[in-house]
Amino acid sequence: MRRHGNSVSCFTVMALLTLIPVIGTRATAQVLDADWVGRLEALTPDRPDAYFALAEEAVDETRLDLAARLFVISAHLSPEAHGASSCLGLAEVERRRGHVDLSRLLTGMARMYSPSPASPDEQLGATVQADRFSLGDVPTRITACLGFYRRGEGARALNALELDATIEAVITRYEQSLRSLLADVINWCGSNPRCEVCHNEVVQKCPACHGGADPGHCTVCDDHDFILCPSCSGLPGPALSVEQERQQIEIEVALLSGTSASWSQQFALDHGRPRAVIDPSQLPHLYDVDPEQCVYVTGEWKVPATSQSDPDQ
Repeated sequence: MRRHGNSVSCFTVMALLTLIPVIGTRATAQVLDADWVGRLEALTPDRPDAYFALAEEAVDETRLDLAARLFVISAHLSPEAHGASSCLGLAEVERRRGHVDLSRLLTGMARMYSPSPASPDEQLGATVQADRFSLGDVPTRITACLGFYRRGEGARALNALELDATIEAVITRYEQSLRSLLADVINWCGSNPRCEVCHNEVVQKCPACHGGADPGHCTVCDDHDFILCPSCSGLPGPALSVEQERQQIEIEVALLSGTSASWSQQFALDHGRPRAVIDPSQLPHLYDVDPEQCVYVTGEWKVPATSQSDPDQ
C-alpha cells in the first residue's frame, strides 16, 4: 500500500477512534440507482480527480459513507494533487455526521499533504489583514463556492457567494489574498454554468447500445451501459494545476481552521499551522478502507486486475 511521505503523528488511530462511535465506511449498505452505479463503474485509478469530483457530489446528496470512501481513494491515488482537498472533504463529511473534533483534526491533516511556510505572507502570497472582516459565514460561502467551481458547477458556485451586487463590490469585501482567486473563479463560472452536454451528470447512456437496451455485447461501453460525457470527459470543472489547487486548499484550510474572531488571530496562535494533526498514512485505517480496491465491479470494490499480480501493491 502506498503511503504519503510525511509522518508527523500527534494522534494514533486508536486514540482517534475514542472520539467518535464508528468511522468505517458503510457505502455498500447504501442503495445506489443505475446512474450512480454507472458513474462508479466508470472510475479508473488513472483519473483520481474523477473520484474526488464524484465524492464532492456524494456529499451534496448526503451519501456520506460513499463520499468518505471516494475521498480516501482519491487521496491515496494522488496525494500531491488531491490529498489536502480530500481531507477537507472528509472534514465536511464528519461535520455533517456531528463529529466536530474529528472534523477539525482532518482539516489540520490537510496541512500534512501541503505543508505551509511559517509566514502567512509567504503562505498566502499577500498580507493577511483579517481585522477588516470577521469570519461569520464567509468561510462557508467561500469553500462552498470553490467546491462547486472545481466540479464545474459554475451557476451553483456563484449562488454560494450570494452575489447581489457588482462583481467588483463583492471581491473588495475580501482580503487581497482572495481577490485574484475569486476574480478568476467568478469569471470562469460566469461562462461555465455547467457542462452543456451532460449537465454535470458526467456520464450518459451509451449511444451504441442505448444504455443496455440492445442485446449482445457492446464494444463501446463494454456492457457498462454508460459512457463518460464526450464533452467534459467526466470532469466538467476547470483544468487546475497542482499549484492552483494548492492555493485554494491553503485558503480553505486557513478559513476552516479558524475558531477565533479573525483569520489573522488564528495564524498568530499557531504560525499558520494547526496545533493537532493526524499522520496522513493512517487515513485508510481510520476509515477502514483499502484504497487499493479502487474499481467498482458488480456492486463491489475490487483491486484492478492489472495490479493484482503486481508484487509492489
